[in-house]
Amino acid sequence: MKLDKLVEASTIKFPRSLPLREAKELLDYLAINLPADINARVEYFENRYGHLGKEENEPVKRRRGTVTISGSIRTKDFAFDGFVTQPARNTSRINAIQFQLIPGYELEEYRPDVRQLWEDVGTQVQNYFEGKEK
Repeated sequence: MKLDKLVEASTIKFPRSLPLREAKELLDYLAINLPADINARVEYFENRYGHLGKEENEPVKRRRGTVTISGSIRTKDFAFDGFVTQPARNTSRINAIQFQLIPGYELEEYRPDVRQLWEDVGTQVQNYFEGKEK
């Protein structure tokens, strides 16, 4: 049960999955509204369908596959933690932010400022989605 509590606290689930463009918008929103510095590495798999069995004049078709964003968030109070996104069922979309977990640690062993960062990010993610619904 303790592990479930830790995973729940360190995972920020989205009410709906986000494409890469909107995931970047969310990171911008978090940077402004926490406020914080966010460093991120964006990786995505992209297929290019060329001219095998097609007409010469047809353009190359591209389809984006699995998207992953990893990085770190640092607030003005120097609360800091790393994160990685979780893919949705359609892996070209993202449905959660997972903060770094330290093997063997229980929730209470994480620094209070890190736990507060997780909570603040969760609040701002909720605010982002509520603002999009208006």
